[in-house]
Amino acid sequence: MENSTWKPEWQFDFSVHLSTHMMSATPGQAVEVPAVIELVRGETQPVVLTVSSSWAASGLIAQVIPPTITPGGMAILHIVVSAGTPPGSYPFTLRGETQGTFKTSEDMVTVVVQPSPKSHENNNNQPKNETSQTSSAPIPVTKDQAVVSSQASKKAGQNKPGVVRGLVAAVVVLAVVGTVLYMSRNIFHNDINSIITNSSPTTTTYVGTQTFTIYSALGGAPETSTGSASVQVDSSGDVLGPVLFGKVTNGVFTGQAQTSDGTVTPMTGTLSEGNFIASYQSSSHSWIWNLHAQ
Repeated sequence: MENSTWKPEWQFDFSVHLSTHMMSATPGQAVEVPAVIELVRGETQPVVLTVSSSWAASGLIAQVIPPTITPGGMAILHIVVSAGTPPGSYPFTLRGETQGTFKTSEDMVTVVVQPSPKSHENNNNQPKNETSQTSSAPIPVTKDQAVVSSQASKKAGQNKPGVVRGLVAAVVVLAVVGTVLYMSRNIFHNDINSIITNSSPTTTTYVGTQTFTIYSALGGAPETSTGSASVQVDSSGDVLGPVLFGKVTNGVFTGQAQTSDGTVTPMTGTLSEGNFIASYQSSSHSWIWNLHAQ
């Protein structure tokens, strides 16, 4: 009897490992956690990856790119934190399973959402009501003005109409001068505040989708997955992340994508009429961002 080389499917086994089990994020930010699928034993088979969470109502969306992978490969767990997500800890479980076997493996990461830094900035940058403080302050009276007023009172008692009229005119002149100085001071402060406000760069949020495609080295069909994406761009053309970083000059974007594990991917693209497109292409995979101004 010849020896059979057949091996039952149940001998196949694998394990899912996330690169970290704790991530920190702020509302409006996206985080990425690399996942490695290792072969434990048996013939290599495709592993289906899914994310288990119940945080959609809190504004957190998670997906795996790609959703199917063979052991020895790496996937990305992409988690988007919406602007309205309250601070707290949110666990996510990445689970792998194979069809036709009972083998499963899973790993977990907890995303700790911190308070938005904008709330602290708003509390620290409350405008001061200089106008009300200035208007409530009395116009100082100098020693010389006090002497003039005293002398005017004495001479008024002597019934000298000409002197009284002169003192009234002097008081009117002092009042006009004080009013002019007060108005000039307020105009100066308003101009300074206007210059400071106008010099601050404005930031625009671009939202849309990102598509990640892995090409098979053996000539098979590529694996593609699409998920949500966002980026911040200020009025000077600086691309501020949370994943894409770089510079837009004359409508041309040059920069890079930085994942949470420190992996850097060069990216190029265009920004025109509110549409932001960035991409990377190689023989093994491609990464395309298609965004529009919010």
